[in-house]
Amino acid sequence: MRRIRVGLVVSLLVLSSVLKTIEGQAQTVIVKIGSATGSPGDVVNVAVSLETGGRTVVATQNDIVFDPHILIASTPGGRPDCRVNPDIDKIAAAGFQPLQCTPGLDCSSAQVIIFTVNVDPIPDGSELYTCTIRLAADLPLGTYPLHNADVRASDPKGAALPATGTDGGVRVVPRPTVTLTVKPTASPTLTATPSPTVSPTPTPTPVCTGDCDGNHAVTVDELVIGVDIALESMPLDRCPSFDRDHDSHVTVDELVTAVNEALTMCEG
Repeated sequence: MRRIRVGLVVSLLVLSSVLKTIEGQAQTVIVKIGSATGSPGDVVNVAVSLETGGRTVVATQNDIVFDPHILIASTPGGRPDCRVNPDIDKIAAAGFQPLQCTPGLDCSSAQVIIFTVNVDPIPDGSELYTCTIRLAADLPLGTYPLHNADVRASDPKGAALPATGTDGGVRVVPRPTVTLTVKPTASPTLTATPSPTVSPTPTPTPVCTGDCDGNHAVTVDELVIGVDIALESMPLDRCPSFDRDHDSHVTVDELVTAVNEALTMCEG
């Protein structure tokens, strides 16, 4: 009888551990980089999607680390050519890394932030955005990885959610003997458009997250500044109030907090 009882206790402990593991996995937000197939010289599109794990997700952030032979295309403004899915009613802000690199020459990754001034949840399984990738004309055949790094997610209150990512890739295959040339139609790139900037009035201490000029309000131009700081295209000292946890970085959860401050006039 003792053996049966001990065996039952051990089994229950194992089952409890498994259930906790499954529950933890189910509550983790996953940002997934997709895959594409093309031939040397082609332009292909790779989609990035979201699994919420049952969480309420309103914004995401991740880096796509790419091989120098499969370059993420750049817009005329020098930003990564990554376009938000219009169905999720968000904005995609993107920048190449490292800071001040030259697209097509020495950039090694693209950081993409999905957010907006609304805090509507992004549906589970949604496509977040799509990036255009150019394959070098002399690219050897094979599979080239697209690594997912620095994955973050935020809830409506600006709290960081547990998040991870999965990698994608591009498979390069021989060009068919009979080819039909199909030119992809470039979708318009949605980028945050700065409003005219009012000259800031310096004050000793900002009163809320994203309040750059200390006037007890967060405006759309200040939100754009926050995005640029998060993408490392603008120094943090341009608006230190975005860095609410004082880790010298601005992340997507801090941007969502600033959006909430804008909607509540810093009374949230």
